[in-house]
Amino acid sequence: MCGIAGLLQLDGAPVPQLNTLHAMLERMRFRGPDDEGVYSEAMVAMGMVRLAIIDPEHGRQPIFDSDNTVGAVCNGEIYNYIELRAELQSLGHHFRCGSDTEVLVHGFKQWGIDGLLERVRGMFAFSIWDRPHRELHLARDPFGIKPLYYSCPNGTLVYASDLKSLLRHPAVSNRINLSTLRRYLAYGYAPGPETFCEDIVQLLPGHRLSARVGAEPEVQQYWNLSFSTEHVGKSQQELLETIDGLVSESVRLHMRSDVPLGILLSSGMDSATVLSYMVEHADGPVKTFTLDFEDPRFSEGTQAALVSRHFGTEHRQIRLGVPTIAQIEEAFGYYDQPNFDYSCIPTFLVSKFAREHVKVALMGDGGDELFAGYPTAYLHRVTPFYSRIPEPVRRNVLTPLIERLPTSFGRVPLDYKLKRFIRGADAGFERGHYSWKLLFDDAQAASVLRPEVWAEVAHIDPFAPVGSYFGQVAGEEALNRVLYVDAKTFLVDDLLVKADRMTMASSLEARVPFLDRQVAEFMCGVTERQKLPGFETKWLLRRLAERRLPAEIRKLKKKGFSPPFAEWLHGPLRRYATERILDSGAVREYFDRASVARVLEQHFAKRADLNREIALLLSLAIWHNDIRQTIASPANDEARGQTPLAIPRYRQETAR
Repeated sequence: MCGIAGLLQLDGAPVPQLNTLHAMLERMRFRGPDDEGVYSEAMVAMGMVRLAIIDPEHGRQPIFDSDNTVGAVCNGEIYNYIELRAELQSLGHHFRCGSDTEVLVHGFKQWGIDGLLERVRGMFAFSIWDRPHRELHLARDPFGIKPLYYSCPNGTLVYASDLKSLLRHPAVSNRINLSTLRRYLAYGYAPGPETFCEDIVQLLPGHRLSARVGAEPEVQQYWNLSFSTEHVGKSQQELLETIDGLVSESVRLHMRSDVPLGILLSSGMDSATVLSYMVEHADGPVKTFTLDFEDPRFSEGTQAALVSRHFGTEHRQIRLGVPTIAQIEEAFGYYDQPNFDYSCIPTFLVSKFAREHVKVALMGDGGDELFAGYPTAYLHRVTPFYSRIPEPVRRNVLTPLIERLPTSFGRVPLDYKLKRFIRGADAGFERGHYSWKLLFDDAQAASVLRPEVWAEVAHIDPFAPVGSYFGQVAGEEALNRVLYVDAKTFLVDDLLVKADRMTMASSLEARVPFLDRQVAEFMCGVTERQKLPGFETKWLLRRLAERRLPAEIRKLKKKGFSPPFAEWLHGPLRRYATERILDSGAVREYFDRASVARVLEQHFAKRADLNREIALLLSLAIWHNDIRQTIASPANDEARGQTPLAIPRYRQETAR
């Protein structure tokens, strides 16, 4: 685990002084406090800051082969590196150390970039420099667990694990991308590949970028979720046997580490299931870590302790009342793009706590996306029944009745679910799914943005990213289409961003064994009826849990480190949130201050639960303040010199 950065002069010109690369690496020192390595020659430079996990003593990066023709830096882990190394050794390759990154070097020499990517299992963002061909390859893991950004200013390809690190390069423009701002108001995060900076792009999950001196970079997709009916004839027993074996193997591989390892444990079934496999593969008691809230509606310390006792773990937990302003600022500050997900606060704090005892922690993320864990998974079955109610009754009776329900402020209260449902029920299948998580709709966005800003973005339909992904799986079953869209948006751009940024903030490596390529590929061959025969979410995972967890644990309600943020805003954080948002540079530049004040007041007066919208604005204010000194102006753009090279665009056709 580490942070990587580098650059390639596409015209073959020599790389300028390395001060810029060192500055980029220093910006993400928290991702790799153990070591730093830099390589440069003529037109290329690449470096890394390392969190030493595998072969800590000898696995320094960049790593080259024995004849120094191919070198690599990698952020993440290649979990099947032992098997790949044995195969490569049998083919005549000689290794210098025990690092998993060295497998990338020899695997590339043996199989090429596509052959290598077909074989690796892991979470990664890596860079490989092919010296003889003067070609640079970047690649990101299938689910996007690890981040990778790039830009192409003035004939230079620049890349880094952290967006703010890219901004340390003097030629990288960080002018705010208003299109992303518009989408952010809808989603609460920045859907890729675009980012909040106009000239910075994410390399999408399952994609690689190849750049050769003298040619424009090319981006290609090497892996995608591909649905089929391969397992349609299999019984539930057969499916569970295979899933059990695949998840067990994934957890075993994810536990490969030369440093202490544990798990972030909530009260949910997903992390408890992962723990059950860890116990089977561990040599001793597993270390477990939990954050407990003082608010009893959100507390899960007692439940997590129950899970710990059952499995005999070495359990530790911390307790959180109301976080300090410093803790909030620090947690949101580690997002390299604005993100509304305020569960970053407890995730950051429990990660910091765990880092005192371990260097690696497994998590239960990804189970909902593979096994259909969200209530939205079956809404397409409920909506037809609602639609049979005469339209006048829905419009004149049900809708007004539900909209008048008093606002509750629990985790996901019933009135919230009902209001979301009726707003999306008549929008159609695709837009209905989109509306479930929609924050600011068109009218609300037009109200809060300054008129001149709205004029710039009014033509943008924030639904477009979701619509595009729905279109990629147009012929699939409804449930699989929903799971595909969630994996391409909410999972990669919110959940995995939060997990990576908040754990790495404390130099803790987070691993997510459900998001294993082989587990995912098997589940893609399981039909909707097999995944969700009724209205019970995570049907197959629950049946698997019946084999591994006692009933008292299976019945526990999942809370997933979700804090009582709405209540915090009503009391101790009210003044802080008000001043931090309304006095921010982001509001001054892009928003109508009076309209934003009304949003705050609606929540404070308990007329509506707008805690997510407020978190969205708070995160934007903190992020904008962090980079405001380097926000580009037209004059600065002219000073940069040449027109930036066109950023390589993603192919319209996607691999299936």
